[in-house]
Amino acid sequence: MTGLVNGAKYFFAVKSYNSTKTVESSFSNEVNTIVPTPSTITADFSANATTGNPGMVVSFTPVTTGTISQWSWSFGDGGTSTASNPSHTYNLAGSYTVGLTVTGADGTANKIIRILLRWLIRLSHRL
Repeated sequence: MTGLVNGAKYFFAVKSYNSTKTVESSFSNEVNTIVPTPSTITADFSANATTGNPGMVVSFTPVTTGTISQWSWSFGDGGTSTASNPSHTYNLAGSYTVGLTVTGADGTANKIIRILLRWLIRLSHRL
């Protein structure tokens, strides 16, 4: 059935007829409807660092809703992962676009962030 409203009361009656079209049995009942709400998938994530020096290991933590069956990470330097909580080492200075795509029975969602790695020069000062 379609068009039922969540929480509304409906009365259903069923009658069974025999071949001579006389009522053989009947049943009726009042029911409260519970219409399931479709769940949605959302994707978000955080990184333990988004700026630093080359050689930095970045750990990613997903923040998702819905039942996720597949994780797909792209780290912006050609590296990928299908783990839910991956870590990745960035070896060269540069700006990297990190993407997460999650898939489940209710659809697909994605999110991107930017990682920026710069060479930091430390000067030692002697007196």
